[in-house]
Amino acid sequence: MYHAAAPETRAPVGRTGRRPGGHALRSAVAALLLGAGAGCASDLNREQLAVEYFNLGTGYLELGEAQQAADYFRRGLDLDPAAAEARFNLAVALLDLDDLAAAARHLRLLREADPDNVRVLELQALSQQRRGRLGDALATYRTLLQVQPDHTAARYNAAILLWSLAEFTAAEAELRALLSHDPDDQEARYRLGLLLVQTGPPEEAAAVLGEYLEAAPDDVDAWLLLAQMERQRERFEAALDAYAAAAEALPADDERQAETAFERAVILLTVVEDHLSGLEALEAALEAGFGDRERLAELLAAESLVRREAVLEAVAAQFPDLAADDTPDPTAEPPAPQ
Repeated sequence: MYHAAAPETRAPVGRTGRRPGGHALRSAVAALLLGAGAGCASDLNREQLAVEYFNLGTGYLELGEAQQAADYFRRGLDLDPAAAEARFNLAVALLDLDDLAAAARHLRLLREADPDNVRVLELQALSQQRRGRLGDALATYRTLLQVQPDHTAARYNAAILLWSLAEFTAAEAELRALLSHDPDDQEARYRLGLLLVQTGPPEEAAAVLGEYLEAAPDDVDAWLLLAQMERQRERFEAALDAYAAAAEALPADDERQAETAFERAVILLTVVEDHLSGLEALEAALEAGFGDRERLAELLAAESLVRREAVLEAVAAQFPDLAADDTPDPTAEPPAPQ
């Protein structure tokens, strides 16, 4: 059976606030600092200076300079500790810096002040995940979903956490609930298909993957997975169709073309008994660089192999030692009497 590790969760959009105007903001900060140094700092000046620090922090955060951003956010919060947006962005910067404990402290303060804030809950859940506190993260996502049931990113992340905790039934329920809210979330549909491949009835997994592929016909990995499943279910015509779709979606020079053609050849030459199409697929696989000697040997040794001599001849062109077989082809026409 196919086993898939739980995929990564979706990251929240954490960076907020406006970008600063660069040099103009630096000049404004300098002017405010000069005023404060001259002994005429007022409450208004403190508020203005805090805003400038927050703007600079936001700008550095947008530029990916998390350390400078955190420094400015801290300076601003020293002047205005109640600035929730700045504290949130500081938590984002600290997560970027892998300072998980400090980020957790600021997120805890934010949640205490505003328990139902969806953005805070989402970032706190991410922080808890990063710290390995998966149970806490799951509880936070569930709280978030009570506040906003149609929050698809939180529901997706809850499903992935449940999957990683081997709570497969609950993970499936969350993915299905997500799709009921957003039927166009094809990533969620694909993950549901993968989960069902691992845990559910094969026919249901194949159905979900088929629905996904209607919306994403260029997803080669999904086609190959579907082909593998159909082959295991002994639905060989469906497997051939899936392999053909994968080959069509692949670039002509992709190395997986060889693998896909060989898999088609095996089915055609040993199961479906379409020797013409099978030989064509085998030759295409060899021309594309298929070189797995062990699997070629297994094909040649298969009791159900049709047109053995023709297959041997095709293989001999590149692997003469593998094709050194004097076993007569049971499907070949007997020689005409002399």
